[in-house]
Amino acid sequence: YISNTIESLLNQEFNENDYEIIVVNDGSTDKTLNEIKRFESNPIVKIINKKNGGVSSARNIGLKKAKGDFVMFVDGDDQLIPNSIKSVLDYSFKNDLDICNCRFENDIINQSIYVSSYGFSPKENYFRGRDQTIDSSCTHLFKRHFLIEHNLEYNEKMRFLEDGEFLIRAYYFSEKVASVDAFIYKRIIRQGSATKSNINVSIEVLYGYISAINSLKELLKLNERSENNVILEQGIVKYFIHFYSVVLFKLKFTEFTYNFINNLLDKPKLNNFRLYEFYPSDYKYYAKYMKMGLMSISLYLFFQKTKSFFKTKIIK
Repeated sequence: YISNTIESLLNQEFNENDYEIIVVNDGSTDKTLNEIKRFESNPIVKIINKKNGGVSSARNIGLKKAKGDFVMFVDGDDQLIPNSIKSVLDYSFKNDLDICNCRFENDIINQSIYVSSYGFSPKENYFRGRDQTIDSSCTHLFKRHFLIEHNLEYNEKMRFLEDGEFLIRAYYFSEKVASVDAFIYKRIIRQGSATKSNINVSIEVLYGYISAINSLKELLKLNERSENNVILEQGIVKYFIHFYSVVLFKLKFTEFTYNFINNLLDKPKLNNFRLYEFYPSDYKYYAKYMKMGLMSISLYLFFQKTKSFFKTKIIK
């Protein structure tokens, strides 16, 4: 996969001095490094070897080493559409964008998602532009100085959902964003990848939702860009709904999951999940349903525990 990825990055309408490809080998134990070394003689390709630290760590190192005006993150399984980046980059330069959101092509379902232009408003592009495509930073171009100015990097403490959480923070701090009708990214979904794995309904992913919620709540308290607060608020609601749906409808009930969720909701640092305290009046509607969701989870845990108790008694 990685060879195809790098080949697609090289297959762009740029001169050698116009761009760089930073390949971060995140402690791979397969043949990935050998594949990467095939490209090390190319002056455009820069290879960084590091101990395994996860996707967030790899992207952050790549970002620190980058020198260009704009950066883009590409997963090692995916590809760029040939000769697709230059026109998008020219548009980003011309309009002095912080973020440019593009279209993608899914290799599995062979379906393209249409993204129109909604002016340069971060809110409009987050809710109407970004929301019509995949929730991934890989379909975006970012102005490098913008990311540095706002200390925007991936949260290395988050093992899951780090991509979407980073994207929410980036849109929150942005001032000028566009969604353009241009294919640039080809997403390859393979067996065993995180998007097809059972990890999406595991205890680990619940930790990811909690981490993302806490991160966005802390940023919301600072109120640095109040006009974009609604972006953080929507992110908090979205992650809570995902947390709620995994607990109620997808996660297998066991003694371990019962104790885990019970302890999670009781932790003082989570403020008992009282997300609605940070919401303006327009979001009280969502807050009401979030409180109902918490009550549902509590009732669910209670009935499951009761059922378990009586089943044990009957067996005995």
